[in-house]
Amino acid sequence: MSEFVTGVTAPITSYDMPDSPQSPFLLWILCYAGIIFLIIVAVKIYRKNSIACYAYLEANKNWIIVGGIILFAGIVILTNQNTFSISPQNNTQSQNITPTQSNVSSNVQPSDQFFNILDSGKFRFKVDIVGGNTIEIFADGNRVAAHYNAFGLNVREIAPNDGFLYTILDSDRIYTKDPLNTGDISNFSSLTNGMSFSSSGITTFQGTSATYYVYRNNQNTSLWFYLDEDKLIGISYHGDSEIQYFINIELDKNIPHGVFNLPVGYTLR
Repeated sequence: MSEFVTGVTAPITSYDMPDSPQSPFLLWILCYAGIIFLIIVAVKIYRKNSIACYAYLEANKNWIIVGGIILFAGIVILTNQNTFSISPQNNTQSQNITPTQSNVSSNVQPSDQFFNILDSGKFRFKVDIVGGNTIEIFADGNRVAAHYNAFGLNVREIAPNDGFLYTILDSDRIYTKDPLNTGDISNFSSLTNGMSFSSSGITTFQGTSATYYVYRNNQNTSLWFYLDEDKLIGISYHGDSEIQYFINIELDKNIPHGVFNLPVGYTLR
């Protein structure tokens, strides 16, 4: 079952960030030049008597005025640097696929309704795994079950919270019993462990412009929800070494009766 849960898939979003505002280096040079010029003038004035000083100022008044204007203009522009810099948000309009960070002021996000269902521990989660298969997950606390198709066979898996994973073929009335391992369906019951809302932005998901909402925990794991207006069009799970994408999502709390029950009369293989 692990290939349907932890298979590595190719990313389907692009992250070409816009250029950052550049520092006005030339303005600093002009400021320093103005300061140095005025210092030179002051030193020469200090070394002359009053008559010679007046004559010197009269002869060089244009240069002194230019130096003062350069210094004043440089200081004014540098103290208002944000007014003259290019904002990354203004620069994104010309780019096709560019995630941009949002300044989120509200504590309630449009994605919370979907995150809260997964975080509740009781849900039905039917998805197409990009690069994998279609799978339907049922979770209720520590009990997890899954239905999927493998090699033309309808397969059921049940992890009833006894430390084992039961894989069932109803067509042959047989099942296997194995210890739970990393990558088994039981991981779906803990996708949101310790996560809280982190950030949001705009990106392109499967060719559709979408708003993404990110939830993270302190284990460097995150869940990304992609919404086209109010419609959930995708989820991605970012683990330590892989990214898993889910599309064509059905997410609710409608768990059929008996979905966690082990079969009776089937042969153990």
